[in-house]
Amino acid sequence: MRAGDYTLSSSLGIKDDNVFELTLLAMSCKEGHGVKQNFSEAYKWFRLAVDQKSRNGADELQEFFMYITTEMDSLIQLMTAVEIAEGERRASEFRSQKNFGK
Repeated sequence: MRAGDYTLSSSLGIKDDNVFELTLLAMSCKEGHGVKQNFSEAYKWFRLAVDQKSRNGADELQEFFMYITTEMDSLIQLMTAVEIAEGERRASEFRSQKNFGK
């Protein structure tokens, strides 16, 4: 696990199950706003945000989840297969280390 994973989300006061905050962090990493631009890190946070759809099942958030999916798809167009795999690895590792979604 990379040292910055908890620090970045914790220092910003982001709750790991808050889809809006996860998306904001993903967008920051994607665009390089306030943090170093990092597509694999952005992918990780988008993936974790998308995971919230199955947990929340909230119909009122459907439009927002469509927005997340669109943003993630546009990110994937900019990424290499290696970066995508790294993003998936980071998301998986974060889930297991934080008991994310449990």
